[in-house]
Amino acid sequence: IVEFPLDKAKETTLDKRISPLSCHIQLKTMKDGNKSFKMRLTSAERLAKEVKPAFVYVFLVNEKLQFARSYILHFTGDRLSAFLKKLRVEELKGTSPNKINKKTISITVRDIECIGTTGESLRGALVSTCGNDIYDYMVKKSEELKCLGYTESPYKGAMTLLPSYEDEIVDAFLG
Repeated sequence: IVEFPLDKAKETTLDKRISPLSCHIQLKTMKDGNKSFKMRLTSAERLAKEVKPAFVYVFLVNEKLQFARSYILHFTGDRLSAFLKKLRVEELKGTSPNKINKKTISITVRDIECIGTTGESLRGALVSTCGNDIYDYMVKKSEELKCLGYTESPYKGAMTLLPSYEDEIVDAFLG
């Protein structure tokens, strides 16, 4: 968990100041030249379902074991959708919740997710991705978790019954 410091500006009273950014981050390391890595599905599930900002921070190391590049992978949108889909697929296969720990998901880094290897680069990426209001972020993420994978809302139905006589509708529901 990475927690940013409390705002020290005196623009408001202490009880009204905005809660600082706090993120869940898992670190991964890959050899330079690789574009993907595997992650336990249970670890991905924890990050995906976390309403706070959640990321995988990936370091690429060269032959000399020096950091060549790093990537920050955000658990929203396409990434979140892929994790939730993988969980649904495993459930449909009959994988029990205690066996999900044995399953992995392959994750590919994208060039657009590349950031510098310094702490300042990481901080800048987190702040620009999450915004200034952690509560606003959490509301949006919660909504995304509820609705992702569905076009409008998760459950919707419509039905029109036109019985020719009154008892026909009763017969239809009773089979």
